[in-house]
Amino acid sequence: MKWFVFLFLFSCTHALTGKHPAFVEHFTGEVLVYKPKATKPMGKILSIVRRTVDPDAKQIMEEVVQPTKEIGKAKEITTNFTQIDENGKFKVQDHGKTFMGFVQFQGTPWSWEEWTYDIQLKNGSYIKGFGQFESDEMRTEKRMYSKKGKLLYILKERFREVDAATYKIKRKELLNK
Repeated sequence: MKWFVFLFLFSCTHALTGKHPAFVEHFTGEVLVYKPKATKPMGKILSIVRRTVDPDAKQIMEEVVQPTKEIGKAKEITTNFTQIDENGKFKVQDHGKTFMGFVQFQGTPWSWEEWTYDIQLKNGSYIKGFGQFESDEMRTEKRMYSKKGKLLYILKERFREVDAATYKIKRKELLNK
């Protein structure tokens, strides 16, 4: 299974109400991948994220860059979030159409404190999970299941916000550009 599928739907935004212009945020972090019942991760994936938040359009676009298994190569994944109700529910789908589903945010609109994932992958497996802000980190935990409901992996993500210059440097390093 390609690791780039594991990091998606990394979402939360900062305080906004009413009419506001779109803004961009940058994050860096890692995804730890566990087998069920394991106490140590079987792998770690560096990830960087650029998120464009547009409250007036009720949309979020995330661009994730992660290394692939091929040394020196990286993959870019773009995911669109479209708000479908005023209670913080968003429909999500990546541009490659490898997954789609829903994210339900909770808390102050556009400054959500926690959220849940309910995602269906193209191959029939699915992901359930949750996320929240904890201190100065964004943390998520996602559980990936087979079509038949068997737990396959547990993914734990940790991210910190960075400035645009740091993001650009890390992106250039990952993409070798």
